[in-house]
Amino acid sequence: MPEDIESREADTLTEDIARLGSLEKIIQGWDETQQRTVLALRNGWEAIYRECLRRLIRTVQNAPQGATGLREAAADPYVYAVLRTLSLVRPSLQERIEAALDSVRPGLEGHGGNVELVELRPPDTVVLRLLGSCHGCPSSSLTLSEGVEKAIREACPEICHIETVGRQHAATAPIGEGTEQRISPFAIGG
Repeated sequence: MPEDIESREADTLTEDIARLGSLEKIIQGWDETQQRTVLALRNGWEAIYRECLRRLIRTVQNAPQGATGLREAAADPYVYAVLRTLSLVRPSLQERIEAALDSVRPGLEGHGGNVELVELRPPDTVVLRLLGSCHGCPSSSLTLSEGVEKAIREACPEICHIETVGRQHAATAPIGEGTEQRISPFAIGG
Protein backbone atom coordinates (compact mmCIF):
# COMPACT_ATOMS: atom_id res chain seq x y z
CA MET A 1 0.00 0.00 0.00
CA PRO A 2 1.46 3.42 -0.89
CA GLU A 3 2.80 5.38 2.05
CA ASP A 4 0.46 8.37 1.58
CA ILE A 5 -2.61 6.08 1.67
CA GLU A 6 -1.31 4.39 4.83
CA SER A 7 -0.72 7.80 6.41
CA ARG A 8 -4.25 8.98 5.56
CA GLU A 9 -5.73 5.76 6.95
CA ALA A 10 -3.74 6.13 10.16
CA ASP A 11 -4.92 9.74 10.47
CA THR A 12 -8.53 8.65 9.91
CA LEU A 13 -8.20 5.92 12.54
CA THR A 14 -6.75 8.44 14.99
CA GLU A 15 -9.66 10.81 14.29
CA ASP A 16 -12.22 8.01 14.72
CA ILE A 17 -10.67 7.00 18.04
CA ALA A 18 -10.65 10.64 19.17
CA ARG A 19 -14.38 10.91 18.35
CA LEU A 20 -15.06 7.83 20.47
CA GLY A 21 -13.02 9.37 23.28
CA SER A 22 -15.17 12.51 23.07
CA LEU A 23 -18.31 10.42 23.37
CA GLU A 24 -16.86 8.60 26.38
CA LYS A 25 -16.22 11.98 28.06
CA ILE A 26 -19.87 12.94 27.49
CA ILE A 27 -21.01 9.66 29.05
CA GLN A 28 -18.81 10.31 32.10
CA GLY A 29 -21.08 13.27 32.87
CA TRP A 30 -24.18 11.10 32.96
CA ASP A 31 -25.60 9.55 36.11
CA GLU A 32 -24.42 6.11 37.18
CA THR A 33 -27.49 4.22 35.89
CA GLN A 34 -27.12 5.73 32.43
CA GLN A 35 -23.40 4.96 32.41
CA ARG A 36 -24.01 1.31 33.40
CA THR A 37 -26.64 0.98 30.67
CA VAL A 38 -24.28 2.27 27.99
CA LEU A 39 -21.47 0.05 29.32
CA ALA A 40 -23.73 -3.01 29.27
CA LEU A 41 -24.79 -2.23 25.71
CA ARG A 42 -21.16 -1.76 24.61
CA ASN A 43 -20.06 -4.97 26.35
CA GLY A 44 -22.91 -6.91 24.74
CA TRP A 45 -22.00 -5.74 21.24
CA GLU A 46 -18.30 -6.39 21.89
CA ALA A 47 -19.07 -9.95 22.97
CA ILE A 48 -21.01 -10.55 19.74
CA TYR A 49 -18.25 -9.00 17.61
CA ARG A 50 -15.56 -10.97 19.46
CA GLU A 51 -17.31 -14.31 18.91
CA CYS A 52 -18.09 -13.47 15.29
CA LEU A 53 -14.46 -12.61 14.59
CA ARG A 54 -13.20 -15.72 16.45
CA ARG A 55 -15.36 -17.90 14.20
CA LEU A 56 -14.26 -16.01 11.09
CA ILE A 57 -10.58 -16.30 12.05
CA ARG A 58 -10.94 -20.02 12.77
CA THR A 59 -12.58 -20.59 9.37
CA VAL A 60 -10.00 -18.53 7.47
CA GLN A 61 -7.07 -20.21 9.28
CA ASN A 62 -8.24 -23.58 7.99
CA ALA A 63 -8.34 -22.39 4.38
CA PRO A 64 -5.31 -22.70 2.09
CA GLN A 65 -3.14 -19.59 2.56
CA GLY A 66 -5.53 -18.53 5.34
CA ALA A 67 -2.84 -17.79 7.92
CA THR A 68 -1.00 -15.58 5.43
CA GLY A 69 -4.21 -13.71 4.64
CA LEU A 70 -4.93 -13.19 8.33
CA ARG A 71 -1.45 -11.75 8.92
CA GLU A 72 -1.93 -9.38 6.00
CA ALA A 73 -5.36 -8.35 7.27
CA ALA A 74 -4.04 -7.78 10.80
CA ALA A 75 -1.42 -5.40 9.35
CA ASP A 76 -4.26 -3.01 8.42
CA PRO A 77 -4.52 -0.39 11.20
CA TYR A 78 -8.32 -0.63 11.49
CA VAL A 79 -8.34 -4.43 11.59
CA TYR A 80 -5.52 -4.48 14.12
CA ALA A 81 -7.23 -1.87 16.32
CA VAL A 82 -10.45 -3.89 16.42
CA LEU A 83 -8.65 -7.18 17.05
CA ARG A 84 -6.62 -5.58 19.87
CA THR A 85 -9.69 -3.93 21.42
CA LEU A 86 -11.47 -7.28 21.45
CA SER A 87 -8.35 -9.05 22.83
CA LEU A 88 -8.16 -11.33 19.79
CA VAL A 89 -4.48 -10.57 19.18
CA ARG A 90 -1.69 -9.92 21.62
CA PRO A 91 -0.04 -6.54 21.73
CA SER A 92 2.93 -6.42 19.37
CA LEU A 93 6.42 -6.78 20.79
CA GLN A 94 7.01 -3.07 20.20
CA GLU A 95 3.79 -2.16 22.04
CA ARG A 96 4.80 -4.33 25.01
CA ILE A 97 8.28 -2.77 25.10
CA GLU A 98 6.84 0.75 24.95
CA ALA A 99 4.41 -0.12 27.77
CA ALA A 100 7.32 -1.42 29.86
CA LEU A 101 9.26 1.80 29.21
CA ASP A 102 6.18 3.87 30.09
CA SER A 103 5.99 2.04 33.41
CA VAL A 104 9.50 3.20 34.43
CA ARG A 105 9.40 6.69 32.92
CA PRO A 106 7.82 8.41 35.97
CA GLY A 107 10.77 7.33 38.11
CA LEU A 108 13.26 8.42 35.49
CA GLU A 109 11.51 11.74 34.87
CA GLY A 110 11.47 12.40 38.62
CA HIS A 111 15.27 12.39 38.41
CA GLY A 112 15.41 14.49 35.23
CA GLY A 113 15.94 11.56 32.87
CA ASN A 114 14.16 9.39 30.37
CA VAL A 115 14.67 6.43 28.05
CA GLU A 116 13.78 5.88 24.41
CA LEU A 117 13.46 2.82 22.25
CA VAL A 118 15.99 3.27 19.44
CA GLU A 119 15.58 -0.04 17.66
CA LEU A 120 13.88 -3.39 17.95
CA ARG A 121 15.84 -6.21 16.34
CA PRO A 122 13.55 -9.23 16.21
CA PRO A 123 13.45 -11.76 17.59
CA ASP A 124 15.25 -10.93 20.85
CA THR A 125 17.19 -7.65 20.91
CA VAL A 126 16.25 -4.13 22.00
CA VAL A 127 18.41 -1.03 21.65
CA LEU A 128 17.75 1.83 24.08
CA ARG A 129 19.08 5.32 24.74
CA LEU A 130 19.15 6.96 28.15
CA LEU A 131 18.25 10.64 28.01
CA GLY A 132 18.57 13.72 30.19
CA SER A 133 20.32 13.25 33.50
CA CYS A 134 20.31 9.45 33.06
CA HIS A 135 22.80 9.72 30.19
CA GLY A 136 26.26 9.49 31.72
CA CYS A 137 24.98 9.24 35.28
CA PRO A 138 27.16 7.04 37.54
CA SER A 139 24.00 5.18 38.57
CA SER A 140 22.82 4.55 35.00
CA SER A 141 23.86 0.88 35.07
CA LEU A 142 21.68 0.34 38.17
CA THR A 143 18.84 2.27 36.53
CA LEU A 144 19.13 0.02 33.48
CA SER A 145 19.41 -3.30 35.30
CA GLU A 146 16.95 -2.75 38.16
CA GLY A 147 14.45 -0.55 36.37
CA VAL A 148 14.41 -0.53 32.60
CA GLU A 149 15.73 -4.03 31.82
CA LYS A 150 13.64 -5.62 34.56
CA ALA A 151 10.45 -3.99 33.24
CA ILE A 152 11.22 -5.07 29.67
CA ARG A 153 12.04 -8.66 30.65
CA GLU A 154 8.82 -8.95 32.67
CA ALA A 155 6.69 -7.64 29.79
CA CYS A 156 8.68 -9.39 27.03
CA PRO A 157 10.36 -12.60 28.23
CA GLU A 158 11.47 -13.32 24.67
CA ILE A 159 13.91 -10.39 24.82
CA CYS A 160 17.38 -11.77 25.56
CA HIS A 161 19.59 -8.80 24.68
CA ILE A 162 19.22 -5.19 25.76
CA GLU A 163 21.79 -2.79 24.35
CA THR A 164 22.26 0.92 24.90
CA VAL A 165 23.63 3.60 22.64
CA GLY A 166 24.90 7.09 23.38
CA ARG A 167 23.29 10.35 22.44
CA GLN A 168 23.30 11.42 18.84
CA HIS A 169 23.17 15.10 19.77
CA ALA A 170 25.55 17.02 22.00
CA ALA A 171 22.75 18.87 23.78
CA THR A 172 22.30 17.82 27.38
CA ALA A 173 19.66 18.38 29.97
CA PRO A 174 20.53 21.01 32.57
CA ILE A 175 22.28 19.40 35.47
CA GLY A 176 22.13 21.04 38.86
CA GLU A 177 24.63 21.09 41.68
CA GLY A 178 25.29 17.76 43.33
CA THR A 179 24.89 15.81 40.11
CA GLU A 180 27.83 13.62 41.06
CA GLN A 181 25.71 12.30 43.93
CA ARG A 182 22.69 11.29 41.82
CA ILE A 183 21.10 8.03 42.85
CA SER A 184 19.15 5.75 40.56
CA PRO A 185 15.39 5.93 41.09
CA PHE A 186 15.56 2.13 41.26
CA ALA A 187 18.12 1.97 44.08
CA ILE A 188 16.77 0.49 47.28
CA GLY A 189 15.53 3.46 49.26
CA GLY A 190 16.63 5.76 46.39
